[in-house]
Amino acid sequence: MRLNLNNEQLRRLVEREENFEVSAGEVMPEELLQTVIDEPEITLNWELFPIKEMMKRGWIKRTTRDIHKQASSIMQEFISALPADQPMRAFCRRTFKQRTESSMDYYALLAWTSRILIRARTDSSPEKYKAGTVNGDFMREVAHLSVSDEGPLLAKSFLEEHGIVLVVEEHLPRTKLDGAAILSSDGNPVVGLTLRYDRLDNFWFTLMHELAHVALHLHDSEEAFIDDMTVGSHDDILEKEADRLAAETFIPKGVWRPSRARRQKTVKSVVDLANKLNIHPSIIAGRIRYETGDYQLLNDLVGHGQVRKFFN
Repeated sequence: MRLNLNNEQLRRLVEREENFEVSAGEVMPEELLQTVIDEPEITLNWELFPIKEMMKRGWIKRTTRDIHKQASSIMQEFISALPADQPMRAFCRRTFKQRTESSMDYYALLAWTSRILIRARTDSSPEKYKAGTVNGDFMREVAHLSVSDEGPLLAKSFLEEHGIVLVVEEHLPRTKLDGAAILSSDGNPVVGLTLRYDRLDNFWFTLMHELAHVALHLHDSEEAFIDDMTVGSHDDILEKEADRLAAETFIPKGVWRPSRARRQKTVKSVVDLANKLNIHPSIIAGRIRYETGDYQLLNDLVGHGQVRKFFN
């Protein structure tokens, strides 16, 4: 999803509200997106942002009964907290590369990604990120943290030490999100996770998938990778590459294919392989469930309810 506006278009967006609207729940088709880019008279419909829900969650501190009349000022106040020299430009600049089959509410998506960037600045003090930090060795170090009972917290700290911010924020209504990879205006990668499924296998694979985007694809601060991990990568080359790197990081193909865990699908075979690879058994159980399509299989190994507690 692309909404790239130049400075003049942004000025007009702030000062005028006319000629163009995106309806709630709609996803802009490519031909319409190009019209948005080319059309000089463009605006967002501020009233379509999920302001009531944002207030409920404490994202917006102002209280008012008349959201309709104050939507523009409320949202511009929210935008002003973005970590950028030009907050409005940062708000509207995103090229959303989506992995989702469902209709995505553009306004909710824009609000959520902005919230991630705001929290990345206010909730953490990461080191300066060095390009090329995230590679195969780095990702394997993250994978090995999964064996700890406090693995998710260790991963968050480890990433921050290397200039990568991990933010956990529940998704908004009408968005089916698991994770996102965004480059902040200061060059630090930001990984956002929703914990839509509070399971260890989901946490670790989604985290590794987003780190794969950082390693392979995230080079532009005007891009954001948005992922619903229940949707297959299909013909999306970038998503296939991220899936492949994440899977290979946890369980190399040469180990997986001949493994007893893949063939037998028993608790013992899963635990034995996890010990061999120095990763949490939930990751292997999740791989088996995904490949077989049987999500009742090895249900006691995937770590239900073992992630969100660390981030409440």
